[in-house]
Amino acid sequence: MAYRAIQRRLSLNVGRILITTTLYNPGLGEIRDHRPGSDSGATTLQELTGGAEIERTDSPAADICLVQFDSIVNPAFPLDEYHRQKATMPDDEFAMFYRGAGCQITDADLRLL
Repeated sequence: MAYRAIQRRLSLNVGRILITTTLYNPGLGEIRDHRPGSDSGATTLQELTGGAEIERTDSPAADICLVQFDSIVNPAFPLDEYHRQKATMPDDEFAMFYRGAGCQITDADLRLL
């Protein structure tokens, strides 16, 4: 409901919406934004020094640009902390929280967040 209200308010000036989230909500992210952009878009991967990656999917047809990136793209993010979390977390959770990648999470997992 709020998403549609924002769209109405931006329509006068054909405004753009920036949505930031961790991709664990299978309803909002997958149906409304993530899947249409991924299905019809062209994806490019940029590898930065230090092993960080930025994945960008542009979909003019869906009017979506999806950008997913590692936490260490931010120069202020401690590299040691990134590697500590990678060593201690399950791969799918690490990918979601520190690499910006979506994954399937159960209701039980959501209670822990």
